[in-house]
Amino acid sequence: MSDKQEKLLRAYCALVLVKYGFEFSPNDPVVPALYTIYRELSTNKTGNENVAKSINDALKKLNPTVYNFNERGEAFAFKLAESLRWFFASLGVVTVFFIGLVWWKQYNDVQKAEDILKVSSEINKILLDAKRDKNNSIYWEFSRVKGDFILNGKEYVQVAEDTVRVYLGKTD
Repeated sequence: MSDKQEKLLRAYCALVLVKYGFEFSPNDPVVPALYTIYRELSTNKTGNENVAKSINDALKKLNPTVYNFNERGEAFAFKLAESLRWFFASLGVVTVFFIGLVWWKQYNDVQKAEDILKVSSEINKILLDAKRDKNNSIYWEFSRVKGDFILNGKEYVQVAEDTVRVYLGKTD
C-alpha cells in the first residue's frame, strides 16, 4: 500500500469515528473495502446530485410561473386582464384579416373595371350599329349575302346554309 493510500485510509477512519462514532484501526483488513465502498458511494452521490440539479434546472424552465394571490379579487382581476389581452390580440388579427380582405376586394374591382374599359369601346361600336324597335328592344338585322363580306366594320361569314358567323372584334 502506498503512502497516499495509507493517508487516505487514516483520514477515512477519522471521519468514521467523528461522524458515526465507530473506531477502526487503519491496519484492520476490513477498512480498505469499507473505504472503497465509501468512495464509490460518495462519487455516485455526487453524480446523482449533479443529475438532480440539472433536472431541477430544466423543470424550472418548463414549469409556468406560479402566481400567489393574497387579496380578495386579485385572481379575478388577473383573469380579466388575461381575457382582455387575448381579446385585443384576436381583435388585431381579425382587423388585419379584414383590411387584407378589403384591399383584395378593391384590387379585384379595379382589375374588373380595367377589363370593362378595354372591352367597352368595342362593345360601344357594336351597340351603336344596333337598331331599336317600338318597344325599345335592341336588335341587329342581317341580310343574306353570298361569300365573305364586310359591312360597317363588322365581318361576317356564312358557315352553313342557315348559319352566319359574326365577328364582333378581338379581346385580349
